[in-house]
Amino acid sequence: MLINYREGLPIRYVRGLGIRRGKATEGYVYRGLYLVEDYWNVRTERGHLMWQFRLAKSSAGERWGVDEVSDTPADDQADLARQVAAARYVSTQRLVRNTQEARAIKALYDNTCQMCRIPVVVDINGARYSEGAHIHALGRPHDGRDVRSNILCLCPNCHVLFDNGVRLITDDLKVVDTLNRRVLGDLYVEREHQIDTACLGQHRSRWADRSENL
Repeated sequence: MLINYREGLPIRYVRGLGIRRGKATEGYVYRGLYLVEDYWNVRTERGHLMWQFRLAKSSAGERWGVDEVSDTPADDQADLARQVAAARYVSTQRLVRNTQEARAIKALYDNTCQMCRIPVVVDINGARYSEGAHIHALGRPHDGRDVRSNILCLCPNCHVLFDNGVRLITDDLKVVDTLNRRVLGDLYVEREHQIDTACLGQHRSRWADRSENL
């Protein structure tokens, strides 16, 4: 599922019926194609690490129908469907995060990443590209708010690392590389940008295997 998340590929979702003690007692039903929108891990009451995934119905499902009749070879159809699904998935992610509040934060930092401070210049006139990263993720089951105290201005590289729990931020605004437990430095924050530490804590809680003792 992690590969599907990173590549934007759908999964076939089969749901069990009449669940008792974790087992289906009334058979199974095919629910269609879904995209893996998000993933994270938590500690259970017994201390075990549990991975969780958020799924969303894929709008490209009809392209994957096994009964579809076409002159295009099956392998080519599958490859085209993967490309369409990945393109729609990435497009949706960008649209969700490019809100009015996110644009305000990006303007505040002149589209320069708060973590690495390296601007991504995209044309000869010096235009920069950045992304608004919500610390406490929007949408279910996280239900974060689209407010400036919950948004960072990040470059695409740092954004991906942050969303995947490779970069975490402590309450005193230290950026930590969780793969080697090394503090990379301070998060750059403008005076008028107040970051909600509760949002930072919620983000760290999504990566229980990496955030211990931070």
